[in-house]
Amino acid sequence: MTLLIVDDEFYLVQGVKNAIDWPSLGITEVYEAYSAEQAKKVYEEHPVDILLSDVEMPRESGLDLIHWVKDNGYDSVNILLTGHANFDYAREGISLQILDYVLKPIEAASLSKVLEAATIKVNAKKAEQEEKLEKATETLWQYLFDGTLTADPDSIAEYIYENNIPETSMDKSYYYAYLIVQSSADAFSVLPIREVLSELFTEKVNVSSVDRNCFMLSIELTDKSPVEQDREKNIIAKLNRSTEKLTEEYRGCRFLFYSFADAPMSAAPYAYELLAQYSKSILSSENTVISIMNPALSGISEKSKERSERIPLEKWEEMLLSGRSEDILLDIRGLLMQTDSTYSSGFLRSIYYGLLSAVFTVLAEKNCSPTSVSTEMARTSDPRSITSSGEGLLSWAKSLLRTFSEIVENSEPEENMVLQIKQFIKENLSDADLSRTTIAEAVHISPDYLSFVFHKEQGQVLSAYINEERIAAAKKLLLGSNASSQEIAEKTGFSNVSYFHKQFKKVTGLTPNAYRTQHGNVK
Repeated sequence: MTLLIVDDEFYLVQGVKNAIDWPSLGITEVYEAYSAEQAKKVYEEHPVDILLSDVEMPRESGLDLIHWVKDNGYDSVNILLTGHANFDYAREGISLQILDYVLKPIEAASLSKVLEAATIKVNAKKAEQEEKLEKATETLWQYLFDGTLTADPDSIAEYIYENNIPETSMDKSYYYAYLIVQSSADAFSVLPIREVLSELFTEKVNVSSVDRNCFMLSIELTDKSPVEQDREKNIIAKLNRSTEKLTEEYRGCRFLFYSFADAPMSAAPYAYELLAQYSKSILSSENTVISIMNPALSGISEKSKERSERIPLEKWEEMLLSGRSEDILLDIRGLLMQTDSTYSSGFLRSIYYGLLSAVFTVLAEKNCSPTSVSTEMARTSDPRSITSSGEGLLSWAKSLLRTFSEIVENSEPEENMVLQIKQFIKENLSDADLSRTTIAEAVHISPDYLSFVFHKEQGQVLSAYINEERIAAAKKLLLGSNASSQEIAEKTGFSNVSYFHKQFKKVTGLTPNAYRTQHGNVK
């Protein structure tokens, strides 16, 4: 917790600093200023939880300072020092929601009591903000999964901004998973799932109810998370332990996880659609975890593994990589001929599961989006009817492989695509309506695929990149022209000057005016 003392009397400020036992109040940093102007600079450079300011100071009073604090969106708890009781001060202080007045000369004991009340209020505010943030974040994920909020990063950014969610949330990657709970109860609550996951995961995990007894998980990945294959193994191991713990505590229920992969926040609706469709295709009577992007990590039983031994996954992947889809159909026909025209549903499901796995794996290796495959899966009839006959399975496989071939043939090198995207952003940076949709139209791809490609190649979400480019352009204008903040905001595509100020300070640590002053005035 931090505190700022503001008074034009040097010895008074030093006296207060030395008279109070700050650690006992939970205050770890005490800043000092000797004018309202100096105080403003402290606010711009450091977080201030409590303000202790003299009322009467040259040029700007303590009341003027608090007006500025509130007008600029700072939320400190404010206390005023005054040499005499004044009704006018008190009346204006009420309108500014001043916590209290402390009369000079200051008594350490009375000031400590006022400061203690201030720390209680700060802690209460922080607890309330954390609760609001948690609810807003839960709602954000719920909106992404149920379609209330589109996958457009600009729409997500707007929601995040309006609800004071850290904008770094959009820059992070998330591992997505889908949980089906088979329960005799009418509905299984999300609360026990959250409790178990919070015990087993060090990563932050959000759980959203998406259907009756169906839940989506978004697992936040950090810089400390293991990378790539080790990271996925780590997450699936935790999901397996979660399955075991949930099964132990709720013996009348069955828990089945389907895991996807790491992707940006804007991929949440796509991940949900893909996992929900996949869950209808690949069924299990066990409590297990099935990875749709990495079948080798799936918790499939020994019996299931025996059934799938005859499925040549590696061979199919090689055929897909070399463009020999027709050979896979011949392979499937050969497998079916080996059964003397009698097929077990388990064997047909193994072929179905194996072909999907091979397609997803190769698409990932070719850096192609599997969105169209998900659409094809959604378009097919009931998966149980597909695996009820060899003819039905062959017809479905032919359709799936045709979709796969179209995706690969129509995908241009993604590095070139990202270069086109960057060039379009550079040329249209001043357009406040610049968005994923307008860029996608310009480079002739779908908005979802644009987000997928850009994040994979660039390592950040599209909206974050646009914001960085706008800030870079704003820096050049601040140092190379006399343009006002309003003019620069318009030239760099920010919707309003207030949002420009907030974004600029977030990236640079300085307000636009402070940046211009610190890095050299226009000559």
